[in-house]
Amino acid sequence: MALLAKPTNTTGDLGTVAVLADLLTEEVSNRRRLERRLAALQNQVRQLQTAVANGSCESSSEEEAHKVGKKETAEDPEKVSEARFLAVGFDATSRTQLKKRASKIEMERLYLRHQARREG
Repeated sequence: MALLAKPTNTTGDLGTVAVLADLLTEEVSNRRRLERRLAALQNQVRQLQTAVANGSCESSSEEEAHKVGKKETAEDPEKVSEARFLAVGFDATSRTQLKKRASKIEMERLYLRHQARREG
């Protein structure tokens, strides 16, 4: 019985190899970028751990706002958000502007959701 040689398509094989080589190069580049990012994040964690260990990390205004919000959770949500804004240091004008903007964005989001539901 004779062995039949399988015809090879060298043009297609070379093209596939080239595409795979390009993909591999891109993946290696992405991995190196992620490794650099990971190293930077690990450095930040070490710095934060050192700051906490030295006791130089004091309670921030955000933490204070969170504590105030937790205490008032059972109360009116408007009062909770006002307390948080005040604890972080916003003045009355900024607080009002931010609340109006947040309300407008929420209404737009609801409108778009409703429109998407109507139009399928």
